[in-house]
Amino acid sequence: MNLPPEEGTPALPGKNSRRRVRAKIILTILCGLGAGILACEFLSRRFLPQFRLPRLAEEFRMGGDPLSPKRFSPSPDLGWEDRDASPPPDAFGFRSLHSATTAKAPNEVRILVLGDSVGKQIFSCPADYEQAEGELSLAWGKPVKLWSFAVEGYNLDQYERILRYRAASVSADQVLILFCLNDVALQFVPVVFEHEGRLLMLQGIVKSPPRAVSPFLFRHSHLYRAGWTFRNAYLYRKRFMPAQTFDSFLEERHRAFQNTVAWCRQREIDFSAVIFPYFKPRDRYDREERASYASLRDWLSAAQAPVLDLHDKFSVDDLRAAHNQDPTDDVHPNPSGYRKAREFILAFLKAHPLSNK
Repeated sequence: MNLPPEEGTPALPGKNSRRRVRAKIILTILCGLGAGILACEFLSRRFLPQFRLPRLAEEFRMGGDPLSPKRFSPSPDLGWEDRDASPPPDAFGFRSLHSATTAKAPNEVRILVLGDSVGKQIFSCPADYEQAEGELSLAWGKPVKLWSFAVEGYNLDQYERILRYRAASVSADQVLILFCLNDVALQFVPVVFEHEGRLLMLQGIVKSPPRAVSPFLFRHSHLYRAGWTFRNAYLYRKRFMPAQTFDSFLEERHRAFQNTVAWCRQREIDFSAVIFPYFKPRDRYDREERASYASLRDWLSAAQAPVLDLHDKFSVDDLRAAHNQDPTDDVHPNPSGYRKAREFILAFLKAHPLSNK
């Protein structure tokens, strides 16, 4: 028999009161977590402007709609391929005014251009292809046709793979690589694309597995974009580069370069190159940028390849005038910089007719 408590003795809390206490504790914890997340969201927006949606969507090469990026598609041999290009890519991924399957005309010369986002903009529309083919055909006295496989985020790894797996369809007489210095640098270029209703990211290398992205959080949360980016960069480095230094990375890129040159030489295909500068004074290059430039020059010299080094063509004033006004981007010039570079490239090609035709 339960007796009522003696007068003045406090009653023990029942199950309901204990539940209320636990609920209050849980609610307090959740409110604290929510306030903490909101505070971190505010602080990330305030102090990490590089993760704003328009800037990050551009950095990840996502196109106009971050929820449905249509610019790229996954590729088993290259990592990703370009969907949004002009002229549109053919079945092999090449952009041209001509079909790669058409038989060569007598004395016809075919040039294959490889590059990344900078190379893509050098020949960015049908008019650029028409201009290049017309000027080169006139200078060389034979019909010249141009094919391009230049895609944002590509580097020497992809250039080698394009030649190995795709280039046979073009029957090229010359391979011209438009090098940016980050093609040989230790870089982690992120690319996001939509595949089967999901957003996936590749961390800029063909052997990197795609990682899923939350479309809702990516669009609405600055904190998510910052944390997700840092997390994926960390996981990528941990998995693929646990002890890799810049020098060892250069050795890997050097092997890819040697394989690229060897592929051309074995098939008696002319190989030449263009080196784009960073669009800033050379005394502002950091150690890795200087090492990338010196290494690329040494590799090309050893290969005895014709080289157009745009460091020698763009003065300090030219570099300043060609800068795209984004203080965080020294890689991509403005439209006038691209036009000036294209003029130099066409003049270089006119002065170096093929050795095997």
